[in-house]
Amino acid sequence: MEKEVKERTERKLNWNIKNRWEQRALDDVMLNLDVRNSRFRDFARLSQQQQAFSNIQEFNSIDELYFFMDNMFTDGFDEHHISIALDVFLRDVVLFEEKDLNNPTFQQFLREVGRNMVTFEDEKNYVKVAQFLDWFCVNDKILWINLEQFMLRKERIFSADSYIKLLSHFSNQ
Repeated sequence: MEKEVKERTERKLNWNIKNRWEQRALDDVMLNLDVRNSRFRDFARLSQQQQAFSNIQEFNSIDELYFFMDNMFTDGFDEHHISIALDVFLRDVVLFEEKDLNNPTFQQFLREVGRNMVTFEDEKNYVKVAQFLDWFCVNDKILWINLEQFMLRKERIFSADSYIKLLSHFSNQ
């Protein structure tokens, strides 16, 4: 208990401050949402995101990515592989040109996403698919409708934040 009181006294976030105006000023700062959000940032989640992106294989060109994807098609394509591919696509979205999107490998990837979407169990993968379809301006109505249908069928797995992200990507279409 003494340790907590001493720590609070050092931080001046306690009721032992003699100057109540000083305490009120500190309370106003702490009530500010921006300050609270920056102070209580989830560093564990941020480090996991950094690790996730550092584990993604680096590709020097789109052709290398498509070669890697062709190998994944022959080995079998599941939710994990689709998640990795979506991470790469979303990370390197600026490298793609119109001709890359007409590549048969890209078209096959779209078909595989549509085919395997029903097996997804992680809400993040649905959000990634919506973000991918939105950012790459995929004009495949069947994919969008399937995504919406699977989202409605599996609504129990989605958090409010995921719903907001999904709906923002849906609204762009």
